[in-house]
Amino acid sequence: MDACLKDDDFTEDSLTSQLFASKEKRRAKRVPAKWPVTVATTSGGKFNTVTENISESGILFVSNSQLKAGQKVHLRVQTYTGGFPFVLDAIAVLRHVSLSENKFKCGAEFIFMRDEGRRFVDSFVNNRNPHGAKSRTILG
Repeated sequence: MDACLKDDDFTEDSLTSQLFASKEKRRAKRVPAKWPVTVATTSGGKFNTVTENISESGILFVSNSQLKAGQKVHLRVQTYTGGFPFVLDAIAVLRHVSLSENKFKCGAEFIFMRDEGRRFVDSFVNNRNPHGAKSRTILG
């Protein structure tokens, strides 16, 4: 069997589908979520910021400081469930950090979260609204 590539391996359609398949690395649906979060780094840094979105596998938040991909962080997200305050605690690893509009967008993958946190995230992402209200944003 001939292992050489043929001209039809390089059609516009085949190259486009390969390009989009290689770019899409997301494993889970993302949902907009603007919540206050405290980020603590392993080097002892700590700052307050806001999230932009969440999925079952991770979260996106903004930072004034540049963090490093691969760095582990402790996240303490302040939100509500059933009308009562809820704190979502998680350990995450930063998968990407990019500059956008003078702030760094930090995409983090959850590596540890308690069961109640997982249930909260699952309910929120899958539109079962653990907040007990219609709004997905709690910032004033």
